[in-house]
Amino acid sequence: MLIAAKLGIDRTDYIHNDLSNAAFHILKRVQAAQNADRREGIGLDIMAAIVMTAFAFEAYLNFVGYNVLEKDWPERDSFIKKIEFLLKKLSIDFDWNIRPFSTLQELHKIRNILAHGKPQPTKRDWESVGTHDELQMELRSFVPDWRAGVSYEFLERAFEDVDAVWRLLLDTAGITSFDTLSGGSSSIEFIKFIGDN
Repeated sequence: MLIAAKLGIDRTDYIHNDLSNAAFHILKRVQAAQNADRREGIGLDIMAAIVMTAFAFEAYLNFVGYNVLEKDWPERDSFIKKIEFLLKKLSIDFDWNIRPFSTLQELHKIRNILAHGKPQPTKRDWESVGTHDELQMELRSFVPDWRAGVSYEFLERAFEDVDAVWRLLLDTAGITSFDTLSGGSSSIEFIKFIGDN
């Protein structure tokens, strides 16, 4: 039997949960590959996990910023301006040269390089000594500056430091973990029967 009804949804979705879950999922996959010494595609997974971790942190900032400042949150400002603004509003002492904050700067730099995809030209000359094969190997093992930061070690540090700052922001702002969860309600309000089918 068909019915006519009024449907309603009242919910809030916090994308930081999805982004942090994606980062965590890929991190676990990378850790399993690292432990099993499976190298195929691990660099790509590391890159993806770093980007998801950076996206999650920016979503964390926006979540806390909106909760603390509501309409005064400068969501369109740069990452550095937003985090400095929020940390000052919450009276959190920080030093960009010390973990976990130094890691956030590195993470943001790598995120920007990967997110904006601009050419990264490199021109270097140097002297080296070795056999022809050794010199060829030295050239083939060259790693661009941006790729040096895309490592398993950095991924683990970034994930750990992002989590530490997230917990610091929540604690200082007085936001419980429960308040960070997506949720809501839905309803079906009966209007009338349409007929038999």
